[in-house]
Amino acid sequence: MDVIIAPWTNTSAYEFAKQGYVNYHELVRTDNGGKKTSNLVAWFKHVAVAWIYTIRGQCQKINI
Repeated sequence: MDVIIAPWTNTSAYEFAKQGYVNYHELVRTDNGGKKTSNLVAWFKHVAVAWIYTIRGQCQKINI
């Protein structure tokens, strides 16, 4: 999982979506009763990682 903390705007939503960051969650503070932190959000990109085993029994990581 890759995460970027950045403001939410129509432009940032479009640009991050082009890069695979398609989910976002609003950030809240813990020191003020859980109120939102202005317009900052966490943009999430799900990254799949697979492991394969070679013919010699070695484990190798591959990005897909």
